Amino acid sequence: MTNTMLTIPEQHKLGSLHITNGVAIRMESDNTFHDNVQNALTLYRSGDWGDLDMEDWFQNTEAVKASCGNRIMGCYNSMDGTRFWIITEGYGNQKQGPDYCYTTVLFPEEY
Repeated sequence: MTNTMLTIPEQHKLGSLHITNGVAIRMESDNTFHDNVQNALTLYRSGDWGDLDMEDWFQNTEAVKASCGNRIMGCYNSMDGTRFWIITEGYGNQKQGPDYCYTTVLFPEEY
């Protein structure tokens, strides 16, 4: 989805970055996929949530505006069509500790 009215999340509120084993293994063995994930992370950090419907896009925007404790997510496709997600749990709750705010890159089947 392309949206000229992006709501950019505050970087420090995204918490620590985690990558599931499935995504990590694929990134290690496939340079193109690695680059696709890196590009998606850049988009995510800029408020471009990828391939989400308007309702999910709106929920992300509201979560970023609320600034504390909500979930945001992005959905992206690699060059070969592999779908992967980026999800931040507890957006803005990093002051409560690493278990309260983190961002994960994962395949849908790893959710």
